[in-house]
Amino acid sequence: MGGAIGGKFTNAPLGSSFTNAAGEIQARIGNRTPYAEFNIWCDPEAAQSVFRNPILQPKTVLVPLDVTHQAFATKEELEMVLHGTFGRRTTPSTVRRMYHDLLMFFAKAYADVFGLKDGPPLHDAVAVAVLVHDCPDASKRISFDDNGGERWDVQVELAGDETGRTRIIPAKTGITIPRSLDLKHFWRMLNECLDMADEKLADEQ
Repeated sequence: MGGAIGGKFTNAPLGSSFTNAAGEIQARIGNRTPYAEFNIWCDPEAAQSVFRNPILQPKTVLVPLDVTHQAFATKEELEMVLHGTFGRRTTPSTVRRMYHDLLMFFAKAYADVFGLKDGPPLHDAVAVAVLVHDCPDASKRISFDDNGGERWDVQVELAGDETGRTRIIPAKTGITIPRSLDLKHFWRMLNECLDMADEKLADEQ
């Protein structure tokens, strides 16, 4: 699930600054608005109902832009997406070419709109990677760092110019919000998923 914390929760770049209503230069937090990430902005009440539910809180991992913006598809990763394992030069498959083209589209959008020129961040893929965090097979785990077990209460702005903004308060129990992830294993998993998609497509032809 998305979100945006800001305030140097991590050092991930979140995009170009903006000027608020008072004419003050502010650091961007969100990607839909200067303050909010799209998935929270489009239905803040639903997000708040999840974040405030005491049964769901211990089961919830919020993966904010502050984390997904650490997983930029740089030139090296884009080559991996297209050709397979780093350093291997093979003819791109249909699946890999399609995924590469999608990333290139978002790379231009992020450069033009947000001033982020290192490549597009992989939001959905990082959020899904949380599901293999506790995989029984240690070789397939992707480590997310929650800074020694930090837990948070999360409040969502429901109205006004900052609708969809997520604010956090330290808590003894609550939602897990990682501060970083093991990028080496993340990209390895993504490459393996593309390999499996290639194999599945070949089997069906």
